[in-house]
Amino acid sequence: MIPAGDLNAVPEVLLWLAWAVFCLGGFICLVNFRIFLGWVVHRLRKDPPESYRTPSAIPILGSLLVVLMLRTLGSIPVAKAIGIGLIVIDMGGIHWLLLGIPYAVFKSMGKRRRERRAGAGSGEGGDGYPP
Repeated sequence: MIPAGDLNAVPEVLLWLAWAVFCLGGFICLVNFRIFLGWVVHRLRKDPPESYRTPSAIPILGSLLVVLMLRTLGSIPVAKAIGIGLIVIDMGGIHWLLLGIPYAVFKSMGKRRRERRAGAGSGEGGDGYPP
């Protein structure tokens, strides 16, 4: 991160470029968040999850651009606060991917456990073989 006093030594063109890339990354973060909100509304209408097909076209890129530009603009408190907020809401970011994988694993383990219990009551063993 460039200290606030050293920002004056950076050429103005580079600062404008940093702000432009920061805004582009922020826009991508907002698009990813909007896609997530569309999915939430789709599920609230009780539509089947299979019928919603709008994945993020550019996951991870928005958060990555914002993080890289915070290395330059991070000494500006408003830029830092906006950047952190954008990174948090970016549903295509790496942090949500890292949280989503364990969630999906635990969800599938629970589903398998329920299927085994349901199979155990039907006269078969829990492993799918007859008793």
